[in-house]
Amino acid sequence: MDFFYSHISSQAAKLVGETINSTFISAGKKAAQFEEELSNELGFVNPVTVNSGTAALHLSLAMAGVGPGDEVILSPQTFIATGTIILQQFAVPVFADIQYETGNIDPASIESKITEKTKAIIPVHWAGYPCDMDEINEIAQKHNLVVIEDAAH
Repeated sequence: MDFFYSHISSQAAKLVGETINSTFISAGKKAAQFEEELSNELGFVNPVTVNSGTAALHLSLAMAGVGPGDEVILSPQTFIATGTIILQQFAVPVFADIQYETGNIDPASIESKITEKTKAIIPVHWAGYPCDMDEINEIAQKHNLVVIEDAAH
């Protein structure tokens, strides 16, 4: 019995096939087109496509200025990459508790983990169930922290 089913439309499959056949699988026309559409349709300033969620998280931490000795609060219920990219920045992963009902990071636990070394929070939207971003962003604003959402799961 399948618990989860990922629907992939025929249009998406066609576009993936076109991209693979173009031999530009890491960069090329489709990536440039996507970045342009992000700018035009959503108003993003200088969007950058990357090859994976891990690369996106790593780039986000670097752009946020997370470095040696900084602390980043994250969920213990996540893929290993969420923690290892913090280590790649020579920062310290700090695990907050999760909510039993959702599997997502508990905002109350986030608040209890904040120290003078805390630089960022990485909430992970578990199994497609979104974290309470209003509450998390409120905590981040209160403590002048960067929030980097991990929505890969």
